Amino acid sequence: MTEFSLRRFQEAYMNMAEKVKYRPRAFFEENSEIDLSEEELHQLILKEAHEYAVRFLQEEDERTFDIGCSNGATNRAFVYIIEAARVLCCGLGGEEPAIKLLKMAIRDIESAKIGKL
Repeated sequence: MTEFSLRRFQEAYMNMAEKVKYRPRAFFEENSEIDLSEEELHQLILKEAHEYAVRFLQEEDERTFDIGCSNGATNRAFVYIIEAARVLCCGLGGEEPAIKLLKMAIRDIESAKIGKL
């Protein structure tokens, strides 16, 4: 399960980097990416993905995810997302409630974005 999970976490990181341009580990990098070739950037992202997956697996094993605290404008969405994660953790067919909670979070974030708190 560990190798499987590690690979899945790396895939998740690569998807975030590719589809959303969000790279959580990039915040920890000291090197500038401006001068990197496309291949060098790809290798950097692969390295980040591995580091991220290792850390994520460790946090999961220890049940200690440090995610920070909520932002007032999106704190309801924050609650819905945390609860969706909890539902998915139980592994008892929680997919449908998780989907509903995540949709509620998206609606709340979109409302906050346009100032309809």
